[in-house]
Amino acid sequence: MKLEDTPEMQVCDQRFDEMSRDYFTGDPINWETRKRYDGKFVVIGAPGPRYYIFSSENGNHSDLERVFQERTESNPRLVRAFCGGTLTIDDKSIRVYGKSETFGPYGRETVRPIIERYAKQHLPNHEIEIL
Repeated sequence: MKLEDTPEMQVCDQRFDEMSRDYFTGDPINWETRKRYDGKFVVIGAPGPRYYIFSSENGNHSDLERVFQERTESNPRLVRAFCGGTLTIDDKSIRVYGKSETFGPYGRETVRPIIERYAKQHLPNHEIEIL
């Protein structure tokens, strides 16, 4: 998937690979079948400027940056994570908190509008808490 075709926010599950006997970042979550999520997220900055949130239950913040760059076939010098934290979603709320030890704390002014647009499309009845 090219960067220009990438959704502004992706919340991905984790999958187990039998061959490597390890977990990896899977596909975006289907909220019709999934009720709870706990994962890390990074905010990715791209030329434009454009911002993306990429989250997975698997890996650390650096892994998330690398997976996003690989999936979008992006130049790592131009498309980089600059902050992150933790994302928890249950049947009533979306909660953003914490910080990335690698990239530092997220900015509410960057994260809130992206989370709100995602919630409106995928989880319209959820409350949003950005701590």
